[in-house]
Amino acid sequence: MRGVFDGESEKRIAERLGLSPHTVHTYLWRIYRKLQVQSREELLVRVFVEFRGLPKRPALNHRHRR
Repeated sequence: MRGVFDGESEKRIAERLGLSPHTVHTYLWRIYRKLQVQSREELLVRVFVEFRGLPKRPALNHRHRR
C-alpha cells in the first residue's frame, strides 16, 4: 500500500520489495477485489475513509551497532 500511496508503478514496487511485477499485480488485484474498488484512486479513498490514512513508516536502522 505504501508504494501505491507514493505513486510508484507496480514494476518499481516489485523492485523495491524484491518481488516479481506479476506478484505485485496479483496482490494489488486481490486488494482491489477484497475492498471492492476498481482503481488506485478508489483504493486510496477507501483506505483513508476506512482506516484514517496509512500508518507512519517505522524508522529503519540498517546499521548494526557493536
